[in-house]
Amino acid sequence: MNIHIRSRNFALSDSVRANMARRLQFCLGRFALRINKVAVQIAEFNGPKGVHEKQCRIQVRLRPRGTLSAEYTDENLYAAFDCASGFVERAVTRAIQRIRKIGRPAHPLPRPPLLTNPSF
Repeated sequence: MNIHIRSRNFALSDSVRANMARRLQFCLGRFALRINKVAVQIAEFNGPKGVHEKQCRIQVRLRPRGTLSAEYTDENLYAAFDCASGFVERAVTRAIQRIRKIGRPAHPLPRPPLLTNPSF
């Protein structure tokens, strides 16, 4: 599982990047074999009322194909990242459950009755 963290309009420290990578590894580590890449984009912009808001967008690429994403905006960087990572964790869980369900029938097929003494 490759994790890429980028920021726009401000700089992220190495400790914040390490914290984000550790949190994503904790959330998505159990699905590591099914995840190809995780891309995190953090952007800062002026929101309404002149408040500097942070927007966190997390995009997950699944194997063999499929892309899931989650986005959250908040004044606090950690709050935005935690909410977005929680959203993407639930989305990946649901997607993988759907993939696993496709291979199995919803209910077992009925067996034909056994003829022990056929009377033709």
